[in-house]
Amino acid sequence: MIGFREQILSHLSGDGYRPAKLKDLARRLGVDSHEYRLFRAAMRDLEEAGKVRRVGRQRYVLAVSTRRSWGRLSIHGRGFGLVSRSGQPDLFVPAEDLSGAADGDWVEVEVTEPGKRGKRSRGRIAGTRAATPRPRVGIYRHRGRHGAVATADSLVHLDEGMPDPPGEGDLVVVEVEAASGRQGGGRLARVIGSPEDPRHDLEAATAAHGIPTEADPLAEAEAGALVADAGVDRERELERRLDLRDLTVLTVDPEEACDYDDAVSLESLPDGCQRLGVHIADVAHYVPRGCAIDGQARKRGTSVYLLDRVIHMLPSGVATGLCSLAPGEDRLAVSVFIDIDGAGRVLGSRFHLSVVRSAARLTYAQVESALDDGAVAGCAAGHRDLLRQMCDLGERLRARRLDRGAIDFDLPEALVEVGGDGVPVRLARGLRGRSHRLVEECMLAANEAVASRAFEAGLPVLYRIHDPPDPEKLDRFRTLAGSLGRRLPPSGSVTSAQLQHTLEALRSRRDSGLLGQLLLRSMMRARYAAASSAHFGLAVEPYLHFTSPIRRYPDLLVHRLLREHLLEVEGSDAEDGEWLGEWTSHCQQRAEAAERDYRRIKQLRFMARRLGEEVDGIVSGVVGAGIFVELDKWLVEGFCPKRLLPGDDFEFDELRHRLRGRRTGLVLALGTSVRVRVGHVEPSSRRMDLQVLEVRGDGRSRRPREERPGGRGDRRASARAARQGRRSAGRGGRGRAGKRRHR
Repeated sequence: MIGFREQILSHLSGDGYRPAKLKDLARRLGVDSHEYRLFRAAMRDLEEAGKVRRVGRQRYVLAVSTRRSWGRLSIHGRGFGLVSRSGQPDLFVPAEDLSGAADGDWVEVEVTEPGKRGKRSRGRIAGTRAATPRPRVGIYRHRGRHGAVATADSLVHLDEGMPDPPGEGDLVVVEVEAASGRQGGGRLARVIGSPEDPRHDLEAATAAHGIPTEADPLAEAEAGALVADAGVDRERELERRLDLRDLTVLTVDPEEACDYDDAVSLESLPDGCQRLGVHIADVAHYVPRGCAIDGQARKRGTSVYLLDRVIHMLPSGVATGLCSLAPGEDRLAVSVFIDIDGAGRVLGSRFHLSVVRSAARLTYAQVESALDDGAVAGCAAGHRDLLRQMCDLGERLRARRLDRGAIDFDLPEALVEVGGDGVPVRLARGLRGRSHRLVEECMLAANEAVASRAFEAGLPVLYRIHDPPDPEKLDRFRTLAGSLGRRLPPSGSVTSAQLQHTLEALRSRRDSGLLGQLLLRSMMRARYAAASSAHFGLAVEPYLHFTSPIRRYPDLLVHRLLREHLLEVEGSDAEDGEWLGEWTSHCQQRAEAAERDYRRIKQLRFMARRLGEEVDGIVSGVVGAGIFVELDKWLVEGFCPKRLLPGDDFEFDELRHRLRGRRTGLVLALGTSVRVRVGHVEPSSRRMDLQVLEVRGDGRSRRPREERPGGRGDRRASARAARQGRRSAGRGGRGRAGKRRHR
């Protein structure tokens, strides 16, 4: 037996070894039929000892040679695969190592060859976790035998006909199939309707990004039973919870919010310090691990906030009822108390399962008015002194956070008001006020306090991590900052504090928001992971999300583990943290993509009624085909091809990221002020063409010749540029209509 073990380990560690099944290994090692039973037992002992492991199709490899992670598989037309993984480069998988996985599958991959000299790492598929059809949205065309669907990046031919086919130009959902490692045709899943009808925008946005919208009947039934038993359950819970119903607890949310899962309180202590209370709905009490509601929540990963609609992660009876901290109602909560001194230093924290009763449901506008002694404060006026104390505390917490090196982008927000039948009625520019910062600082403090406790106790939570910026992308910002007189160290050694100081120095510029967006685009995506790591943007470790278990699954997981820790009960089996971190990161990213997509189409439906209008804007992006311009008045972006720029032949300076006129020397760069005319607008393709009328950025005014935008060449250039812009889209996101995601 000992001899077999040594033989096996030696063979598996050889340079030319490729994963093989047990019988193939036995044949290669010369094991005869009489020895096979002992050979198989030796392999089983090695596997139980963790020295070898099985990968795809029951093939054996050395355990130390495998580095596993989860990701989404895309099959190339030539047969190989690319696996996208949060926070890591894409992994190349040869066709022979796909192990039957299909395009769009969630797969566990093993790195077999690390990347060298700019090449991608290679790997093999070890297992498939979720194999689901990949939905795409497109326009139906009468092509071929069964028709085809023109999606954003391809033409998908349908594999079978339909008794009642869609009309030419209808918006449809198609499921793209994959077979034998190669992408096949598609199957028509459903017809949405006319792309010109704004009532179909919601379904188009959710289907295009794979957002689950169908309610689980079992989850709804469980939610109904919980609501029916809520009163009796609260009475039972009072016996083992801290009763905080006499404490003044306030919720602060957007006007249109329909769930209020977080509340704040503030008490003055005898020694002059203050005790901040952050009270979060105890969702984990109602949603234990493994129930039907938990299954729906895990599948959705997050709630999706689409301007005038919300797709809740939890059934509405739980999200907007039991776990919404409605004013004057007793609610179960998890309370975090943080003692803070006059300099904003955290002195200590403690945690309780509690019962709270919100004193008032306040809006951001009301709080802002109360802080300014305004007349529209509403019920916030009765809590003016308390709100001012909270605001002062928030400013101290923010100052401490910035001192340690955190980045505060403070970006303007594009507000879109949607009326009946999905028609957009107003676009506006929104800014964060003191009320927003007050709430954000309280939530960040609570997240950090819980992260510290979870880390010290060794709880298997999902941490929120944020890697340093991508050096190549950050070089673009470095170059621009240098042209404005702000020098930054090489990209590989820059710190978050240095980036924050640069933003502060540029804050007075008219294009400061644009500069913040450019820096944000150079950042890596924040993600969830089982292992703690530094959060670059917040300059803190450890960090996690705790404050929104109604709408984020990682927060719900943290609540479960913290409850078990506080109650000193043994938890259930540990989660597969690597998989869950990858999955919930994906769910957050697809939700943000759907929210951006929905906002964009509503913006363009509004702009379609503004054809021919002249407005001021600022150059927000430069590519070889032309420039992107953000309109000041509405904070919406359009594209101007080079042929519609002021009368000159412009060449693209990729190093300085600008266009320069060959004859006039006129420069169009990020931040250049321009006057434009709204040209061709196509909401269904998310495109708006602009014509530059005047360039104002360098002090020399230039008026171009009058030409009509929207020709075929312009549309092609616009489409190419729009695709390039989407690929380099911003990494950040917002929560429910104005409430930040607390990073």
